[in-house]
Amino acid sequence: MYQDHLQISYPLSSIPEELFACSKLVNLDIVLLSYTDIPDSFNSLINLESLSIKRNYDETEKKTRTLPLSISSLKKLQNLTLSNLGLQEFDASFKNLKKLKTLDLSSNPIKDFHPVILEMDNIESINLSYSQIQTISQDLLKKLRPISFYLSSTPFGEWLQSEKGQQFYSFYEAKQIYFNNDNPNEYGD
Repeated sequence: MYQDHLQISYPLSSIPEELFACSKLVNLDIVLLSYTDIPDSFNSLINLESLSIKRNYDETEKKTRTLPLSISSLKKLQNLTLSNLGLQEFDASFKNLKKLKTLDLSSNPIKDFHPVILEMDNIESINLSYSQIQTISQDLLKKLRPISFYLSSTPFGEWLQSEKGQQFYSFYEAKQIYFNNDNPNEYGD
């Protein structure tokens, strides 16, 4: 194991505060056991380029949470995965993540897409698979740079398979905005 990489594969019941003293970490991958509070201490991880926080699935839990604001202070972050954490909204604080290329918010009960994406200069793909996203504003889509959306098992992804949805898809594909009905996590990272 390298000093700048930490992968915690065994589900944690909480995120240890000592972890935030590791300011040289570049990659951090955590699996949480059930519903666990996420501390708001990420601002000390100034070299972090990749952060993944996933929770083991438990359909009996209906708890929701918001994103810790300190994640928005990670100026070097390029890849962010926040999967199955009970996030209900696409947080406006993402606009501070100027180097972010990939954002995985899969398996969260997100219903609406936030226009903050227009302020994310380097974003290339957003995974919203298994969310509750129903639509993405055409006004917002018209202003986007090339990007890929992953929408497997979402109401919007299902609509894209209709005749009207296919016309919508074709129009935006010409603008290099892609809607994928697969989930990149199903094929490995």
